[in-house]
Amino acid sequence: ISRSFVFSLASERATLRFPSCRSQAMRLFARALLLFASRAVVAAVPPLTADERAEKAELIVVGKIVSATSEDVSRREGHVDSVSIGRLEVEAVLKGETEAAQTVYWWYPAARPEGWTGHQGQAPTPPRNERITVFADAHGELLVPNGWEPAPVAAAEPEHAAAADAAAAPGVATPEKRWSCIHCT
Repeated sequence: ISRSFVFSLASERATLRFPSCRSQAMRLFARALLLFASRAVVAAVPPLTADERAEKAELIVVGKIVSATSEDVSRREGHVDSVSIGRLEVEAVLKGETEAAQTVYWWYPAARPEGWTGHQGQAPTPPRNERITVFADAHGELLVPNGWEPAPVAAAEPEHAAAADAAAAPGVATPEKRWSCIHCT
């Protein structure tokens, strides 16, 4: 076996003696490993696209979470998840089948070992008493990491939309504006 070694790096050729070849190769390996590891450390699970959510979800519904409870669950040493169960009052079913009230589940990490990466559960968690669209599996567990989004304004609520438009218009007296004007004068 020859004690010299020729290698190519970025189209440059260098001849190294056997002792320095090992240290050079180790330095290159360490740099490559550091570069790969540094990218993995900042990586989290990317959000699902709208198409991915629509395809993966077995249940897509619009409604409001009217109640929820949560509990911290230890998965293994240093890994604690906050697991929530909520009651969703369903306004519309866009995919799948459900009743007027649906139980939904979600989680997020409550504690992780330092430097831990990976799934972060629902980020952010779904709000209570706000109209949202939920993307879930057949059992009601929200898709990770973005299993919900704010629901668009419903077309079935024209009186609310008209009231909001009137309140925004200058010089229009709505009940709220009349009340504030009476007390301002």
